[in-house]
This record gives sequence, structure tokens and C-alpha cells, in this order.
Amino acid sequence: MVKTMSNKISLYFSVILAVVKKDLRIELRNKEMIPLMLIFALVISLIFGFLDISFKSVGESNMDLYSGVFWISILFASILGFSRSAMIEKEAGGLSQYLTIPVDSSAVFLGKLIPNVLFLFFIQVSVYFFLIVFFRAPFSERYILLILTSSLSLLGIAAIGTFFSTLSAKTNLKEIFLPILMFPILVPLIIASIKSTSILLNNKEWEQILDWVKLIVVYDLVSITLASILFEKLLEE
Repeated sequence: MVKTMSNKISLYFSVILAVVKKDLRIELRNKEMIPLMLIFALVISLIFGFLDISFKSVGESNMDLYSGVFWISILFASILGFSRSAMIEKEAGGLSQYLTIPVDSSAVFLGKLIPNVLFLFFIQVSVYFFLIVFFRAPFSERYILLILTSSLSLLGIAAIGTFFSTLSAKTNLKEIFLPILMFPILVPLIIASIKSTSILLNNKEWEQILDWVKLIVVYDLVSITLASILFEKLLEE
């Protein structure tokens, strides 16, 4: 019995690793999703960055604007990336090949989630440094803390995006279907992310961010759990 359980666990993680390798290999071969996401995110940052210059001319504070630009850029870039991911998934024949593997479908979901988190992390770091270099956004003394808290938010975005991009891959209106589903669901997470980022950029007390971080963690746990459970239905359809 112990050996059987060990084999199941080994198979579970083998499937996760296989899906991660597949998605990374596709991206490294095509070199489409990350460049598109990065360019799109930087263009949005550039547009809102010029708004920042206008605000400076009238002496308004820009900390909230920086955090808003940061997360709006990541949100829209993620939508674009997940839409492209859905298209690639559909062209590759979907995930039906994983139905024959005697393992819980959450392994497939986690295998697709991990590369998406890595892609978003790269976009996150790039956008932050872009704002620092081109628009002199404040380099937070709590940079590591800022990256850690914002990375928590990326988990929630990636979980929702992974689930709905797989769902939208089964439709002919994925470009419209995906943002319509994702935007309303991500509103609480984006608000909490903007608030927590703004607090860190303003170098306020750590205690002020705790409630927002708790909200982000709860959102991540709920979204990942529900998406893992419901992912089996997507594979079966």
C-alpha cells in the first residue's frame, strides 16, 4: 500500500514536470508569448508614464499612479499572454492526451500554472525597472518585499488565467471570452495588489499592508483550489 501511494505521488509530480517542460519548450521554440506580453506591458506603462509627467507639472503625488500603472500593465499583458496560450493550446490539440493518464487532473493544472507564474514574474520585474529607469519611479527600499508581495498576486492572476484560457480554448471567441471572464473575477485581487504596492512605495509601516496581503493569500488559495477541482471538467469536455 505504501509502495502504491509512493508510485501515485511519483506519477503526480512526473505529470506536473512533463506539462511544465512542454509549455516551456513551446515558448522557447515559438518565442511569441513573452515578447508580446513584455512589449504590451511596456507600451501601457509608457502611456500612463506620460500621464505621470502631466501630473508632476501640477505638483500632484504620483505614488498611487505608479502602483496603478504597474498592475494595469501586468493585468493587460497577462490577458494577451493567456489569449495566445489558449490559441497555441487549441492548435496543439488541447489537453485531451492527459485524460489517459491515471492521475488527478490537478497535476495538469499545476503543470500549466507554474510556467504562467514564471512568465508573469519576468514581466513584473521588467515593468518595475522600466518605470524606475524611464519615469524615475521610486526605487523602494523594500524592493525584495515588494517583489514578494506582488508575486503572491501573480499566483492568483495565473490561476484564473490558466483556468479560463483553457476554457476559452474550447470556444471560437477566445479573444473576447477570456477578458470578459477574467476582469470581474480579478477585481478584488487587483485592488488589493494596487493598495499593497502603493503602501510599500510610500515606505509606510508594514502593519498597514498586512490586511491586504491576507486578502491576496486567501484569494490565491481559493482560486487555485477551485481551479484545480474544476479543471477535470475542462479535460473531459
